Amino acid sequence: MKPVKVWHGNHGKVVLQLFDNGSLVKHEKSEHRLTSLGGMGHGIDACMVDEAISLGAKSLYISEDGQRIVWEAELEKVMPLSVIKNICGIRRRCFDLRHFSIVKGIESAPSWYINRPVEKPKPEQPKVEQLSLFEVSPGELLQYYETGGSRL
Repeated sequence: MKPVKVWHGNHGKVVLQLFDNGSLVKHEKSEHRLTSLGGMGHGIDACMVDEAISLGAKSLYISEDGQRIVWEAELEKVMPLSVIKNICGIRRRCFDLRHFSIVKGIESAPSWYINRPVEKPKPEQPKVEQLSLFEVSPGELLQYYETGGSRL
């Protein structure tokens, strides 16, 4: 895959890439999730998304924290579910991550993610050391038989 178009942020970092297979990749940090969406979404400049769609973008990938988690969705499915908000004076298209699937890093999924794997508690094994405390020792058993059962 080779990039068709690359968008840079204010400090020169790559924030969005469109590849020749129709994949649009947004680079984000998990702590930059939108509070207006309850910390469950990301925003992308609306003009960038519109330009990417006109250039042939088909699917949107949001890569968080250097690909620790990679979210994926088809643009034709999530575009009607997204909202446009003015954030810091810039029109941004806000995507709710609950409409995305995780393609990498499911073990790092947030607690609100519906398809997060459930961790089953491990059953406790009985402790052998505790069982030996209540058993009769060979010496006590010998004393029991020698004394005719008077002590145990």
